Amino acid sequence: MALSKKRIIFRRFLYVILAFSLVFAGTTVYYRTSYKRTKSIAPILFKIDVARYKAKAIFADEDEKYKIARKLYAFTMFSNTYHAPAIKMMDELIAIDHAEAMVFRAHLLIRNPDPEIKAEAIGLYERAARQHHHQAVLALYKIQGQ
Repeated sequence: MALSKKRIIFRRFLYVILAFSLVFAGTTVYYRTSYKRTKSIAPILFKIDVARYKAKAIFADEDEKYKIARKLYAFTMFSNTYHAPAIKMMDELIAIDHAEAMVFRAHLLIRNPDPEIKAEAIGLYERAARQHHHQAVLALYKIQGQ
């Protein structure tokens, strides 16, 4: 069974595409690994990611902003680039009396051994408890019980 001329031409075309894709993949891997040895692009990527989340927060309501700030704070395990924008966003929410943001920030501050910072955390818990936030009330009971 002989192959037709059209089928032979089509197979050669596919082989050429396969060769180009293998060369492209190999070149990409080579440049990625060699660039990584000389300089890391991670800080640039983290800054771009933070800018993307800040842009999302501009058009978000309070609850969405809180979710974005929590996500940014969770990403601090990858880079400290996320820490400052997350805390700043939380502080903005605290300024407008967002109870969940107050409780989250208080949870972070209460771990600090400094009495002034602990007093600030207790103040945040009290402000959130006035809004009947359940976690804040529980945290205040726990603190007062000690």
